[in-house]
Amino acid sequence: MIHDSAEVHPTARIGPGTKIWHQAQVREGAQLGANCIVGK
Repeated sequence: MIHDSAEVHPTARIGPGTKIWHQAQVREGAQLGANCIVGK
């Protein structure tokens, strides 16, 4: 799940089950594993 207001770079790798909440930023080259929670 990626919130509409989050900014996720196209090269970022997001694991299954990861949630990226409002206004969060995931930058280029980032790698997030499974079931992470990212917030502002």
